[in-house]
Amino acid sequence: MSYDPLQLPETLLKEIQRLAEENQVYIEQWLVSAVTEKMEAEKVVRLLQSYAEKADYNRFDEILASVPDKEPIPDDQLV
Repeated sequence: MSYDPLQLPETLLKEIQRLAEENQVYIEQWLVSAVTEKMEAEKVVRLLQSYAEKADYNRFDEILASVPDKEPIPDDQLV
């Protein structure tokens, strides 16, 4: 594992230190976790975008049009 020092704004570094202490981990561990979470979120966005590119919106509209126009059952209503 390599490490290149980061140039972080002081306010950001203080917040990272606070969060690391709050989570009882080293700053490095907190940063690795944060970067990993961001990378995974980016992967999910790309995956959803690829699904959207393949979507057949005309078929989607057809399916929705086939659903009967009825009141929802009591436990299935939007609040």
